[in-house]
Amino acid sequence: MVSDTEVTTWSGRTQESKNKDVVSLNDFSQFDTLTENLQSALNWCAENKSILLCDGTKLSVAGIVIPDGVVIRGWLYIDWNGQNLVGGEWIATLGSASIDRLTISSSSALINYKFLKTTNDNIKIDNLNLSQSVETLNGNNAFSIYNNNIFIKNFESENIQRPIVAYGDGFFKSGLKIDNIKIKNFVRGVGINYYENVKIGFAKIIGRHSSAKIYPGHNGLLLENVQSAEIDTLIIDGSGEHAVRLSNGSTDSTKNITIKSIYAYRTGGCAFKINSLKGYNVKNIRVDHIYGEDIGDINATSNQEIVRLSHVENISIGDIVSKKIANNSSGSQSLSLNDAKFVTVKNIFAEKNSTVPILFNTSQDGEAGEIKNIFIDNVVHTESCAALFNVSSSSVGIGNIFINNAILGATTTASMYFNSPDILITGMISIDKLKILNNSVTAIKNPPSNNFKYSLDTETFATKNCVGGNVGYTSTYGFKLGVFDPEKSNGVLHISNNVIESKNGNYGSGIQIARPSSERRGAAIVVKQTGEKENNIGLSFLSGSTVIASDKLLENMLLKHNGVLNLPQIKFFESNAAAIASGLSEGDIYSNIDGKLQIVIS
Repeated sequence: MVSDTEVTTWSGRTQESKNKDVVSLNDFSQFDTLTENLQSALNWCAENKSILLCDGTKLSVAGIVIPDGVVIRGWLYIDWNGQNLVGGEWIATLGSASIDRLTISSSSALINYKFLKTTNDNIKIDNLNLSQSVETLNGNNAFSIYNNNIFIKNFESENIQRPIVAYGDGFFKSGLKIDNIKIKNFVRGVGINYYENVKIGFAKIIGRHSSAKIYPGHNGLLLENVQSAEIDTLIIDGSGEHAVRLSNGSTDSTKNITIKSIYAYRTGGCAFKINSLKGYNVKNIRVDHIYGEDIGDINATSNQEIVRLSHVENISIGDIVSKKIANNSSGSQSLSLNDAKFVTVKNIFAEKNSTVPILFNTSQDGEAGEIKNIFIDNVVHTESCAALFNVSSSSVGIGNIFINNAILGATTTASMYFNSPDILITGMISIDKLKILNNSVTAIKNPPSNNFKYSLDTETFATKNCVGGNVGYTSTYGFKLGVFDPEKSNGVLHISNNVIESKNGNYGSGIQIARPSSERRGAAIVVKQTGEKENNIGLSFLSGSTVIASDKLLENMLLKHNGVLNLPQIKFFESNAAAIASGLSEGDIYSNIDGKLQIVIS
């Protein structure tokens, strides 16, 4: 406080008092209202480069302008109780200033007014607190940021619909850093649009506002047209729509963003969603860890995955974890993709997704786009699900999909599900090692006719029906089997049929192979009882030239249980010349008149 006893009014100040480096609000009492006195103090400090010292006294003021160059030490506490804001809609506006602690509270409804906005660059606030007494008051866009180089060390808000809005108004602003965020009762916690060089530290955004709905923009964190951003840990509980959403407008400017961790609880939509306009992909995004608990509103029919990516490229995600506590499931899927290229996910762990862990869906989020170059490792779904993945539609193509090491508790529809066998496959779909612990449905539904390969863990299918499907051309069913031990049953492919009568000459289970040009059978390898005892089992090799469905395959070679090799269809010729004359070629085997095997020599 200025101690000059000669000073009683503003105009009566001595030059000595005017030159003080630090002044307090008590030095400014010449006006009738507290608002005018505070404004006078702020103007004075800006003009004379003095520091305003505040003691945290709650000041019922309104329409305050904090001008450029102001330095406030201590705690400036502004309480708005419904005063008329002459000439504006803001309780306070903020120029280039440095402030230790600023609190703005409201006990009246902010129907036409807002809390705080920036008017210039280079603002530093160590502690900023905005609050309303009850959440039913309006409080939109409480802290509106329009400038460059804004640094907030600690931010807190309560009962405000949209506490932080940073908006470049169509032109990129640069430099926004908020280190520690605590928001309670929100519709949208933090919204940033047209900013680059953004840093967000730890953020805890919790409590669904009564106005929050399953509606676009009702997010914990919304980034639109943001590039070069570093974000630490986000804890978001109760968002009306998605916990975190990234998007573009009609530019491809959302890119180069890293997020350490997202912990999402009880969201109406997804834990993490990226969606943009087709042709303006969000790109170069890395998220190390995503945790979703009780994700998705029970009244919603879509848009409630743990992670949903549309119109993206070069996306890297470490872990996707889905947990259910109060709900029957968490997230319709752990991962859903459309128009996605070069997406890598290291681990997916889900207790219970309501449909499948992975969805390839080119009908989601606007125009369809090709899904290509997707790399997913280590998928675990502990309870039952419809299938490992669902390819719901793809007229634009899906290819180069690599899923490595998947374990499912059980499947109810198929091991892998394609909505149609006519889906356009533009590259390999490879599933390496799929294990289903408790499974009665192992068929692949509508497998594609080419470029499809997978391997199965034999623990899953040792006592189950063999996988079925119509697969040919370049598609492959690969089985990664254990090492065979002739002395015991072990983890190799086991094909069984125990309903056939034991009788010498009866065929048992086997493998039938279609010919290259059609689905008609062309050859088979089948077990055959070759003695009177039921354990006298040999192996029969059948082939033939079938023309109609009823044509039989011929048993051309039989390896009996005792090691004897039989060639039932072998031809008999008197000489090599006779064999050649009948159509045999060099290297073919025939029997001569004495019963000796001969090789045709041309």
